Amino acid sequence: MRFAVWHEAKDIRIEQVDVPTIDDPHEVKVKVAACGICGSDLHEYAAGPIFVPVEELHPISGVNGHQF
Repeated sequence: MRFAVWHEAKDIRIEQVDVPTIDDPHEVKVKVAACGICGSDLHEYAAGPIFVPVEELHPISGVNGHQF
């Protein structure tokens, strides 16, 4: 699947990644039909990292801004 990966300010790339697997009965996989961006996304793109964790792992996804 195609995935928007943030690498650093003004560097977002569309990359091919493996489709995630569901390993836990409490997990779901969601098919996205459409998405959008908000103002904070534009700030992250232009001047980031602001909210993207790069030094530590994200508490939910378990990855940082340089991983996917």
